[in-house]
Amino acid sequence: MSAADGIPPVDLATMRDTVSRLIGPGAQPPTGDELDTLTSMPRGQIELIIPVVEQAARKLPQYYPLRNGGLVAVWLARKKLSATVAQGPGGAAEQAVELAYALDELCDRYESLRPPAPA
Repeated sequence: MSAADGIPPVDLATMRDTVSRLIGPGAQPPTGDELDTLTSMPRGQIELIIPVVEQAARKLPQYYPLRNGGLVAVWLARKKLSATVAQGPGGAAEQAVELAYALDELCDRYESLRPPAPA
């Protein structure tokens, strides 16, 4: 997406790196200081990409599958952002993983909603 489309670009590479650190091949559940960082990173990135995906989706015709998928991904991500951390030793790590899944879905939706590159 470009500024010409009225939809700002996002740093997908950084967001995908965050996702990979949490749920990619060989990813280990975060602990200690890493846990704080790997919970705040996807949270902040989700907050950045939500309005972009939502704006792109709302530009499409109502009932269009890509529009609906984008808006559902936004709704689910907002739900993950507002969820309370489960009590217990793995609660915060579980939240970080859930945020990573939501971020991954938003990145996928962002890519599917952007207009095709000019030939």
